[in-house]
Amino acid sequence: MIRHGKKVETIGDPPLSEVGIKQAQVTSDLLKDLVVAAIYSSPLLRTYQTAESIARLHNLPIEKDMRLRERANWGDLPNQTFEEFLEIWEYCNNNRNYDPPVGESARKTGKRLEEFIREKHEMFPAEHIIAVAHGGVIADFLINNFSLEYLEEFKPRFIEKKSGVIKECSITKVSFDGNAFTLETLANVEHLNNIQLEPEHQPRL
Repeated sequence: MIRHGKKVETIGDPPLSEVGIKQAQVTSDLLKDLVVAAIYSSPLLRTYQTAESIARLHNLPIEKDMRLRERANWGDLPNQTFEEFLEIWEYCNNNRNYDPPVGESARKTGKRLEEFIREKHEMFPAEHIIAVAHGGVIADFLINNFSLEYLEEFKPRFIEKKSGVIKECSITKVSFDGNAFTLETLANVEHLNNIQLEPEHQPRL
């Protein structure tokens, strides 16, 4: 599971920024020797553009899947400010069964990503697939399926930051044997160390 690269900071369905394009290219280079059976993407532009860099190197099509979409996207609710969006986002983080005015609860979002993985396991039981998604949906899946204490062993501030741990173009690797999930890598960004990022400000989803 790969989070999309850094996006242009605007409402709705923005594209990747220049930094995001570089992140996607570096991530695709890292995965160029991996034997991949299929590549999937959330339908939003920033995820699809991230997947394109990977798909070109593997000569594979990209299949869009709504189950990889974020639990909510700024712009889905008319006239919502970014501050209002963040307030609802954090409320959903802390109240995982709460359905926001537009979108789904954190628990439901994690469940649909789990259903996606289970379905793809039936199709590709012993092969790698790549899913380009969003930080929130990846975190929601992880919290549904692993204890927070266990996740803290991978990322010491996971409980505090939750989806904020899943940085742009980070790689999270999960294996599934048909019964249980195994977390192998959580939000690895070592391959991005040489990319210059803009200063941090608001959380980006």
